[in-house]
Amino acid sequence: MHLLNDETTNISIRCAIIRGYGLKGNFVYLPLLQKLTSEKQPEEMHNEAVLALAMLGDYPALQELLQLCMQKRLAERHQRQLALRCLALRIDIAELLPLLEDTTLSLEWRIYFVRQLRKRDEKTVISPLLELLHRRVIIREVRAAIADVIGMLADDEVTVHRLVDLLPGSDIANQIHQALWSVCRRAGVTVIASGPDNTQLRVVKRYH
Repeated sequence: MHLLNDETTNISIRCAIIRGYGLKGNFVYLPLLQKLTSEKQPEEMHNEAVLALAMLGDYPALQELLQLCMQKRLAERHQRQLALRCLALRIDIAELLPLLEDTTLSLEWRIYFVRQLRKRDEKTVISPLLELLHRRVIIREVRAAIADVIGMLADDEVTVHRLVDLLPGSDIANQIHQALWSVCRRAGVTVIASGPDNTQLRVVKRYH
């Protein structure tokens, strides 16, 4: 704590100490970090304290971190990576919609963020992600990354049906086809095309 309060200590060192508190994942640091965010600090230290708190699961800090990302107030690349990874793992998918739609955040970072979602390995994220595929306001490349994540996580027939429903007229049909192949294999079903130009699709059980 002495080094954090010592203004003669290089601010980069103080920021690194704060970040270390979050990376350690030890809740004993929560009161200290909350105190840092409530006091007047240089912006770099305040932002690091918010990030550290968010890594420990502090909900108000997660909300502030989301705003910091959208306002592009995290200067370092490594800092942005940690922030987006933390948000992807800890915050509700519905609350992340502004981040995915926000064009002030670069395409590179929005795709990086979506790809972090696969690390949650939770089936609960699949339905919200499927809803996002309907939103054409989200740029095509981001929706394509979302389809890839669904293909990695889903293993049920319901998801297969929902992906099939998304196919007609989709501008990410290739990614949806790839996701379908993976999910169908795990769900034990297959998609059969019939009718004029094979445009009628139905899902059937696969028997061995």
